Amino acid sequence: MSADYFRTLGVAVLEGREFTAADHADSPLVAIVNRTLAERLWPGRPAIGQILTFPLSGGDRTVIGVVDDVRYRALAEPTRPLAYLPLAQRFFPRAFVHARSPADPGVTLQHVRRVLADLDPGMPLSGAGTLRDRVDEALARWRAPALLAGLLALVTLVLTMGGLYAVLTMAVGQRTRELAIRVALGASEVSLRWMVLAQGLRRRAAERVSRGQDGQPLRTRRRPRGAVWSPPTVCEPRVRKATRSPGSGRLEIVPTSTPAAG
Repeated sequence: MSADYFRTLGVAVLEGREFTAADHADSPLVAIVNRTLAERLWPGRPAIGQILTFPLSGGDRTVIGVVDDVRYRALAEPTRPLAYLPLAQRFFPRAFVHARSPADPGVTLQHVRRVLADLDPGMPLSGAGTLRDRVDEALARWRAPALLAGLLALVTLVLTMGGLYAVLTMAVGQRTRELAIRVALGASEVSLRWMVLAQGLRRRAAERVSRGQDGQPLRTRRRPRGAVWSPPTVCEPRVRKATRSPGSGRLEIVPTSTPAAG
């Protein structure tokens, strides 16, 4: 990594510093780690000043900074422990060039091509593009399921609103006279609208509650085979006697309840 790499990509430096021009081949070997690696190797301790050993990259290096976690391959991949080395101390034949500019991306890309051609006309440049293009490619696999889920949610909303509208229309049609009487007695149109809407919502909720968890209407439990059915006891009022209340002249009937014949 060269100087200002993290600032160019907008990666936050949590502790320490970034690489600078002072981190050259003759200076002490240094490294920067991400948050995941720092928490794994030195939990609860500062990572600045710790020593990391790289057998294939110069040996021991001193940690000079901790940066936030970055996903390089896919947005859904888990965070991995990473260590960054300065380009001047560990050269790789294949390098990635990142440039940030307020100008149009096409203009910036042409300028980068010219600069690289001035440095080395024979240097090949491939895979050029903007960071927005890379993010769009990473999100391409998620857009179709998200679009389908949004479409299904929209259809569900339309069907629900259609059912609610039908219930309210039926309720208002059946209560035309009642609503007219309420208006005649002084009820406002706003209060009538809220009353009808609330009753329609309650009715819709009652319909949902009356269904089982699988969406089917609740059914009564069947009588087990071989069970004997006994009719319920029905009480019929039967006049036992009639007496006239003294002084009032009213006739009082004293009923008695007896089981009705099955």
